[in-house]
Formats: sequence, structure tokens, C-alpha cells
Amino acid sequence: MKIGVLEWNVASLGGRQREMLAFADWWTLAGHDVTLYSNWLETPTATYGPDTFQDRTSYLGAVKFAGQREVKVAWLPLERHLTRPFPEWKGLDVLFCSYGSWGHLQKLMPKTKAITWVLHPDQARPDPTVPIWTPTRTCRTRLMESTNWAGSDPLVIPPPHDFSLFRRACRPWAERELDVLVVGTLLDSKRLVPAARMLKDLGLKSLIVGMSCAALKDENERVLAELLALGADVVENATSVVVAKLMGNTKIYLSLSEHECASVCIYEALNAGMWPIVRVAGSAIEQLSDGEYGSPTTCDEGVASILRHALGARGLIVNCDRQRRRGLTFDRLEIGGQSLEALR
Repeated sequence: MKIGVLEWNVASLGGRQREMLAFADWWTLAGHDVTLYSNWLETPTATYGPDTFQDRTSYLGAVKFAGQREVKVAWLPLERHLTRPFPEWKGLDVLFCSYGSWGHLQKLMPKTKAITWVLHPDQARPDPTVPIWTPTRTCRTRLMESTNWAGSDPLVIPPPHDFSLFRRACRPWAERELDVLVVGTLLDSKRLVPAARMLKDLGLKSLIVGMSCAALKDENERVLAELLALGADVVENATSVVVAKLMGNTKIYLSLSEHECASVCIYEALNAGMWPIVRVAGSAIEQLSDGEYGSPTTCDEGVASILRHALGARGLIVNCDRQRRRGLTFDRLEIGGQSLEALR
């Protein structure tokens, strides 16, 4: 099957971009002829290398997503509101679109099947006949209960991520050197500063991995400055290899973010044998099986209490193998067949 995966500004490499890359990578591995169509609007940090045309594919395939296969990439001058398809798309069997609004392309390419990847009900829905995929049951319910997507019937298709890197990094609980790891973009909405302040007050051994993007440079720099002013230990723009090693050496993954869909970091933490303590946001309760594999909470005060208990003298001792087994249920080894069947 000839498949196009359409993503806006893949250089930003947020959660959705990672999901689209996971689909492209997995379908390539399954033997399909896959091309990622995207644009490049920002310059990666020095962590990832120079922004040259020759280096972009290695940046996407080898550096940030270590272990995945190289996917064909075609760079196009995309617009957020595409009014017409590019000529090369008309030869595709499937065009997998990362915005619901791009579903209108189906009417302009009658021989190509458009599929939309929809995470949030605020997205536009111009064509109700185009199939909708979403990553979790929680996301599906939220879409169906919204005004924009009322009457829709989204298909739950977990993105086929490869979390083996995180499982390999998993160390025994007693040998882990850090108490708490926080991972998130350097944005106010991710609430890294309140997390750092809490960890400082509790006197825990902690580290914050802060990701930045050129489009939000000013906010990134301000949040970073606030973290450093608190004396927080911060690692900027860590690759997946680095994040996996840190997770495998830390007991608890902490997130105070209130704006999530289906956080990939929760899956990574589980595969690394961590205990996630997270604000109830997006699909967190579903991901953690109602608290069986982590501690979802609705307030910061609850987070501080859970941390004190978990890391106290009689605190939490996690069976890392059990956590990894839970994490494996979200890995392509277990759920990869769902997207392949849906394509058929």
C-alpha cells in the first residue's frame, strides 16, 4: 500500500509529531511504501545538529527517535489551511492527516482514502464522512461529547510507539539514584516551575528535562530562568536515549501538567519501571488503569502528600517488571496490529 503521512512542522517534535512518526515508521517496517510529508519551520538546538537539508532525515530518524527505521521524507511548502492537494498525493492509497480539518482533501482526491488523526474536540471537522482515528477511549469519549464532533464514531487506534529503549534502561528499584524526574516542554502550561518548587520544598533528589522550540523561544527562556532561579537541576533538549537512561535510574515520574491528551511520557515511564504521579489530565486515569500502576491526583496538595508517602521510610517499593509489563501493553509489539488492520 502506498501511504502518505501528513504532518505540520515536524521539526517541533511534540507529542503529536512523535505519534505521526511512529505510524510512518511502523507502516514502513510492515512493508508499506510510506512517505512523510511535512514542512520545517524552526531550527533544532545544537543538541540535535545543524539545520541542513541533508541532516533533517537523520535528525528525525536517528537522533530523536533512536532505534526506529528511516522513513522517506518529502519537504513541502504546507499551509495550515490546505486548499488543494499536492500532485504527488493523488497517487496515494491513503493520506493520513494530523489535523481533522485536512479531511476535506478527500473530496479533492477521490481515489485516495483520507484518514484524520484527531486529539482534541476544538479541531475543525469539515467532512463528517472521513474516518477519524484517536489514541484512547478517553479521547474518543471527549470527541463524541463535544459540539464539533457530535455524532462521530472515532476509531481508537493506539499509536505504534517503540518503547524498547526504555525497557532496556530499567534498573532495579533499590539501585535507582534519583527520586523524581519531570519531563516537559518549557511552557507555563506544563507547570514545570510549580513542580520544581514542590520538589525543592520536599528536599528530594530530582531532575527536570525541559524541551524547547524556536516558535516559543521567549516563553521557553523565561520558564528556564525561573527553574534555574529555584536552583533546579535542568537538562535541556535531551534525546530519547538520554531520557530513557534518566527514567531507568529514577523512581518516580512526576507531571503537574493539566493539559494533555494521552501523554507519551507516561508510557515511557511505565516501560522504564517508574511509578507515575500525575495530575488528572487527558487519558491519565485510563493509562494508569485507575491508579493501579501510578497515582493520578486532582490537586497539587495531593501530589505532595503522595510523594511524601511514596519516598518515606515505609514508602513505595515498585515491582519494575510489573510496571514494564503494563508499559508493554502500549508498545507496537502488542498494539501495532490494530493500525495495520484498520488500514486494511
